[in-house]
Amino acid sequence: MGKLLLDESLNPPVQALFVYNHNPLIVHPDQNRMKQGLKREDLFIVGIEVAMTDTMAYADVVLPACTHFEHADVYAAYGQQYLQRAEPIIAPVGESLPNTEIFRRLAARFGFTDPAFTQDDAELMDAALNSGDPRMQGFRASQIPIDRAIKMEFDGEEPVLFHNVLPRTASGKVELESSDLGARFGAALPGYKPLVSPYPLTLITPRLRSADHLHLRRPGRQWRHAGPRDEHRGRGRSRFD
Repeated sequence: MGKLLLDESLNPPVQALFVYNHNPLIVHPDQNRMKQGLKREDLFIVGIEVAMTDTMAYADVVLPACTHFEHADVYAAYGQQYLQRAEPIIAPVGESLPNTEIFRRLAARFGFTDPAFTQDDAELMDAALNSGDPRMQGFRASQIPIDRAIKMEFDGEEPVLFHNVLPRTASGKVELESSDLGARFGAALPGYKPLVSPYPLTLITPRLRSADHLHLRRPGRQWRHAGPRDEHRGRGRSRFD
């Protein structure tokens, strides 16, 4: 994204940036280039946020978004097979609005009349989820009872990885040797390709159950785990020595 913001060969060039539910300055790679792109005097930046972020600090206009306590929505469980709906428990504070209402008002000012820009939140919920799917248990998304979560079932069964939910396999089990992948991609077994790189360190970011760490590995040597505790151990200016 930073590369595109600074690409003078683009015709037309990027002249405006609209950011919502995102903090690209922190999330995207090549942070310095992204920062230079956001600093462009001729780039008009608008953002929707609930709080000031690193990216919003570069915005020309920040529209106040309301929190999840202030608007209706449907929520899928993180890592689990449940779906639930919530209604606002307080009115939007100050001039804050849900993203959907901000989009509706902007669309009206620009003269956009596509149905997607005029549907209310309940209609958007119903359009997003297929009420005819058995997992919805006969409910439209906008009518899911708010006193419980709907448990997703697949043909009356509990969701089980590899058996009835993605990634499914013919055996219904984890397949270290997959005839299906072998037939489709010519790789029935995991392969190994050595990394060829002029750099002495390789950055990897695996998910750990115990902590969130940054891993730096010197090829052929022992791992070094740099976590939050290292910041308080007085190890000097570098945590990777």
